[in-house]
This record gives sequence, C-alpha cells and structure tokens, in this order.
Amino acid sequence: MDQQEKMPVILIGASTRAMAYSCLRAGLQPFCVDLFADKDLMAVASVSNISLAEYPMGMVQAVEQFPLHWSVIYTGGIENHPQVYRAIEQQRPVWGYTHPNPLHGNSIRNPKYLDVLAAEHRLHRPKHMWNNPPTQGVWLKKPLASAGGRGIQYWSQNEPVSPSHYLEEFLEGVPFSAIFLHNKQGTRYLGCSRQLIGTPWLHAPSLFSYCGNIGSIQLDSSSDDYLLHLGSILTKHDPFLAGLFGVDFIVNDNQINLIEVNPRYTASVELLELASGQSYIAKHVQTYHESFGSKQSSTSVQLIGKAVYYAPSDCVFPHEAPYFNQQIDDLWRIPQCADIPTAGILFAKGQPVLTLYAQGADELEIVHRLREKAIELDELLFHRFST
Repeated sequence: MDQQEKMPVILIGASTRAMAYSCLRAGLQPFCVDLFADKDLMAVASVSNISLAEYPMGMVQAVEQFPLHWSVIYTGGIENHPQVYRAIEQQRPVWGYTHPNPLHGNSIRNPKYLDVLAAEHRLHRPKHMWNNPPTQGVWLKKPLASAGGRGIQYWSQNEPVSPSHYLEEFLEGVPFSAIFLHNKQGTRYLGCSRQLIGTPWLHAPSLFSYCGNIGSIQLDSSSDDYLLHLGSILTKHDPFLAGLFGVDFIVNDNQINLIEVNPRYTASVELLELASGQSYIAKHVQTYHESFGSKQSSTSVQLIGKAVYYAPSDCVFPHEAPYFNQQIDDLWRIPQCADIPTAGILFAKGQPVLTLYAQGADELEIVHRLREKAIELDELLFHRFST
C-alpha cells in the first residue's frame, strides 16, 4: 500500500516507538506525540516531542495540531490520566479505554474493584490493605497511578500509607504479562510473555522496575483456559474495556495470581506480533473501525526477548556505537536494538537508555544473549563512567 493511502492515526504516550512500528506493520500511518522522539521513531513517523514538565496535559495541546477526523490511540502511562483522554475525546475519537474515573470507580484499573471481582469470581489475587496496616508478613507499597513498576517499594512496619498508595502482599513467583483482545465477537486470549523485573545486569533502578519480556511463552491448557476466563470476567464487568489490553500476573505454586490490568497497547504486544507474524494492533483498530483490514507476515520466529537497558551512571549517549545505524528495510525483522536516543543526550543514572532484542531456542539462550549485549554496552558506551 502506498504511504498516502494509509489510514492516519495519532499515537500518544511516554514512548510510542513500539506502537508506531506495530501500526506501520498494520498498514497505518502513525503521527506520534511522546517524551523521547527516538531516532528510529523519527525515521519512520512524524513525531511531536513534549518535555517531562509538559507531561501529561501537554499531549492534549499537541494533538490539536492534527485534523479532527484523525483518531487517537494511547499507550503507557496515559491510562492513569483520565483528564488527558477525556479532553481529547471531546474533539476526536479515542480508540481505547476511556473510563471517566479509573483509579477510584468500577474500573479494572482500581485495585479495590479488582479485589471485589476476585472475591466474587474466586480469582487468585494477593491480599491488599488500605486503612489498617498489617502486623506481619512482607508487603509492598504501591502507587495507585503507576506504570513500569515505578514507585513500588517494600513497606516498612509502621510507615504511613498515603491515600495515593496501597499495600499489597508480596508474592514469590514468576511474573508474566498476558495480552487479550475484546470486540463484538467476545474476548480472546492472544498469548503471554515472561517479564524481566528489577534485572541487575540491566542496571534496573529498583527491584521492581520493568526490564522487558520474553515471549511468546506457551502455558499449559488449563492455564490458557483460566486466563481466557479471567479476561472474559474483566470485560464483562468493565464496559469501557475494549480492543487490546494486558494483564500482569504471578505464577506461584502453579497458581495464577492477578496483579493488575493495563487497558491499552502494552510493551509485550510487539513481541507477540513478531513472534506470531500477526498484527494485533490491526485487530485493535478493527474494534473501532470495522472496515479496516487485518495484516500478517509470512514468517514468525516464535520466541523473542526484549530488555530495557538503564544507565549504570550519569552519561552522555555517544555518536558511534554498535547497532545504532541499522537499516529499517523490513518492519517484521527483529531489530538488534530500538528506542535509540539522539547522540549527545544526557542520561542520569537509572534512566532508560534503549531496548535490546535477541532470539533463541529457549528462554535461557535469550537471556544469555541479552546479557551479552548489555555487557557489551557497559564496556563500549559507559565504561568510563563506571567506578
């Protein structure tokens, strides 16, 4: 399809690069508003960069430059800011979750409401405390509005808990992300990936920082059935939930424990797309624009890993380094890295720098290859900043 024939769509979020590439694979033409304006995003899409000081309401003003009949899809972080998508939907369609009160109402973003659904449907879920601090056990203090694990920490006994936080029982286990699609035909479970959380060799700024995914992971049939049942419960009880959405869960003693719901395109969607050769963002768009056609690749690779590399020290991104000038000639090809910053940008210790990718026969091989790349970056990019 010629670029001029592609349907334009406006993408907003902290980082839109992954979703922009998904849109291009689907035959859409993305126009992006985000915080980073990475080189590999600007190579393929029109990008409006806003500062952290302008986030999130600066997104509303930035969107106003586009024709009113163009629709908006949002990604990470915006689900916590209903004032953003509510302001935008007064002027144009928002193809995504638009619950008016997501953190306190009958919304799957509200942990209290998830507790209600879990009790009603006998879903497994960690315990939560709101007003009466626990006297025993290990607990996490979590912000109501969070993404990527930011702000999560272990709770210290007798530490006050503000109204913007809650306590969650800490569960040992393996963290996963599942992806679902809900439309007029019902709810589909599309697949899942294992999460990398707080990974030391990626210089994660906290024990709970999101560091990537490995997928697609094949669970047993009973787990697949349980996840489909879970997804159907969520869409039944929150009518604002449509199109793509993600569910984070922890497997503990062969039991799936629901942690949270991310009602939008998540970081693991691109892995499942590339692994399966199917365009899931196209299916999301079809939820709101039924005449839009589906897209897929003729090849698939089954298992892919992506890892977020964080700055080990304060540093300046260099002009020359491996992978950074790769040719974008096949949108279905697994890149060496992505989210590539412009040379000369200053990164503070703990800030995300870029994303690494690897393929392999199994998870162990993928982790090994990702770690090798991270070590290479340590040596070639930031060695002189290390102590």
